[in-house]
Amino acid sequence: MSKTFNIRRYKIPTSPNGKQMPDTLVDGSDYLANQKQLVISFKHVPSGKDVFFKAFITSFNESYSSNFNPTVTFGRTDPIYQYSNTTRNISLSIQVPAASQSEAYENLVRVSKLEKFLYPSYTTPDVANTITQAPLIRMKVMNLLQDSRGYRTDAEDLFTAYISDSDPDKGLLGVITSLAVDHNLGVEEGTAFFKEGNQTKNTILPKLLSLQINFSPIHEETIGWRDGEEINSLFPYGAVEDEQRDHLSYQQTHLDKVRSRGTEGIIEAREVRIRQDEEKKRRARQQVVDNAKARYSGFLGEMRFKKDVRRSQSSNENVSDVAKSNLNSAFYAEALGEDLGFDVEATFADQFIGES
Repeated sequence: MSKTFNIRRYKIPTSPNGKQMPDTLVDGSDYLANQKQLVISFKHVPSGKDVFFKAFITSFNESYSSNFNPTVTFGRTDPIYQYSNTTRNISLSIQVPAASQSEAYENLVRVSKLEKFLYPSYTTPDVANTITQAPLIRMKVMNLLQDSRGYRTDAEDLFTAYISDSDPDKGLLGVITSLAVDHNLGVEEGTAFFKEGNQTKNTILPKLLSLQINFSPIHEETIGWRDGEEINSLFPYGAVEDEQRDHLSYQQTHLDKVRSRGTEGIIEAREVRIRQDEEKKRRARQQVVDNAKARYSGFLGEMRFKKDVRRSQSSNENVSDVAKSNLNSAFYAEALGEDLGFDVEATFADQFIGES
């Protein structure tokens, strides 16, 4: 979905005789959205698709709930409160206006895409019991709702460095628990465009769409305190005071080290597995060679080899299997350059020709 906005994207104004009319319609909101990036974005995590809205924010509310399990005990005035968790909920109301029929149509396209983001991913579309991924969403409301971990605090001027962009990948991870869409058709006259065209029937395009969204974030990093210090000082808006700079620098350095150790650990574990696999193969090869040396080395080795050749032609399957395994060991040992005291391949050929 395009992140740029153009009120004439789908329909260029024309006169009744079909000729293009002068482009006189100007909407300053396009500038705010395209140049200033004042947009709201949603990214569907399973598919990687995103959608942007140029809208008026009528309300934006956050609520935090610390949940405790009270236990009433005999003789105590107050219960014992056992902490459970802290949850965060976001409520966002926006109005998506349309200055033209083209923009009204595009708004329907964008809202439709957001609505489809609320459904899961399937392996087979027609079978409801084969869900592969839940509809996780990244929602970004400029700098007020985003993944705050992207901010850096090494700038000389914290206030100047405090900026955001419209990248949907920087949105806050979570789930949309409810989405209500009001097409505002009964508010007053003129609330919708009647689609023009001689063949057009039964079609209207709302001039204003109102969206009410309830969003529950999923914390991707630990939020809280350790030894009297904040674990993530950038939570939730990325805004910090200057006195925290040194501590934040330590936090970022520590985080980078942890992530680096994690990456190094993965690489090291992979190298260990490779070395272990190679060692297993080496031991297996050595075992085969040792078996061949034990059976065929020495004064009677060639005689045992000829006997195994004859056994390999035997009708007794068990004897034949053992003999063939021993012969394979001999050939493998010779291929690795091991000297068994005789030419394995030549002896096998002579014995085989002699028996046949």
